Amino acid sequence: MSDQYVISDLAGPIEALYSDGFFPSLISLLDRNGVFSDPLIILYSSSKAPQILFHRYDEIDYKRHIEAYVETGIYCLDPFFQASVINNRQGLVSLDDVAPDHFRDTEFYLKYYENLKLEGELTLMVSLTPRAYLHLSLAPKNRKLFPQAHSILRNLQSVVSALLKQQGNYLLQKEPKQALYHGIQQAMLHFGKSLLTAREQEVVQLILQGHSSQSVANRLNVAISTVKTHRKSAYQKLDISTQSELFYLFLDSVSLYEASTESDPLLQYQSPKT
Repeated sequence: MSDQYVISDLAGPIEALYSDGFFPSLISLLDRNGVFSDPLIILYSSSKAPQILFHRYDEIDYKRHIEAYVETGIYCLDPFFQASVINNRQGLVSLDDVAPDHFRDTEFYLKYYENLKLEGELTLMVSLTPRAYLHLSLAPKNRKLFPQAHSILRNLQSVVSALLKQQGNYLLQKEPKQALYHGIQQAMLHFGKSLLTAREQEVVQLILQGHSSQSVANRLNVAISTVKTHRKSAYQKLDISTQSELFYLFLDSVSLYEASTESDPLLQYQSPKT
């Protein structure tokens, strides 16, 4: 079947707008040639946890990876989340377009992207409001199909983005108003502040996202030796020695965080258990 689409092909998704059938109809259209695997549609907002709007994972993979991605707060480290919700980027991007230089060395990449075989993932990021984004993520079934997959999404990007925006805003209007920042995102902002200097906090947050020391230095406009000094000092204060330990300390502490406070999540994590 041809990769070329005409207006009549869009009849199904258009007719299904504002209904539960919209996302299945859209995915069916995009994947009519069987190029993609494991479609995932997520609504991100700075006011609440991500909502999984569509997926085709089996129950085991969904609970082990997708559900954990939301419930543990690990999504805050996702380059696609960082690019859109934090840095206000939108459009069609690949992981290479948005990931820090050492992202593939992080525990997050190994636990999530590698396990789910999302290496070639393409994501269409659509801005709904300044603080809410809808992500349509599709991975080609194999690397050889990446050019074809990219071509399909690039050619349909404008019309699919418009449809996603319509559906996303409809879903947002149905939701009750939430606090400005979701608790886990707030926890990331305050992680380590009771122990670290402001600059050490910045370095730690960038390391968590997958930036190398050189990349951190470039972003903060400081010498790489300065970054290494801050990292060493931060690790000593946090009583850790590796990036992997930093990752698990972050996850363990934010899982206990109370969104009503603006305190360091480490304070609650390290407090004596009664």
